[in-house]
Amino acid sequence: MARSLNRVELIGNLGQDPELRNTPQGSSVCTLKVATSESYKDKNSGEWKDVTDWHRVVLWDNLAEYASKNLKKGSKIFTEGKIKTRNYEDKEGINRYITEIVANSLIILDPRTSNQEMKTESTPAATDRYTPTEEDDGDDIPF
Repeated sequence: MARSLNRVELIGNLGQDPELRNTPQGSSVCTLKVATSESYKDKNSGEWKDVTDWHRVVLWDNLAEYASKNLKKGSKIFTEGKIKTRNYEDKEGINRYITEIVANSLIILDPRTSNQEMKTESTPAATDRYTPTEEDDGDDIPF
């Protein structure tokens, strides 16, 4: 069997304040909307263009608590994790899919809070506990 790798590293800014909630089982889960941008020179016009992509990042337990206390809209972060796609049935009974990054580490890059790093090594398998809920339908992602 061939080996594979599912690893994502992002540096970006939060588009809104972190959203912290608790699962019925008592775990903390925090959702971040992270913007990454890149620039390129248009070949036809010669003008520089900016392109922004939005990413939904999910953090669990201690990492979720840490993010909700230390981050705010505009915060610059580095996060590492893996891509997960899940499906759920919305209120109208339509099957929907959502792709998100389940983070296992976070570094705050804001100058006032530099050198703050949090990893989830103390909570093994935290990234495998995400279960979709009806209110978590992904409709609030800004794209």
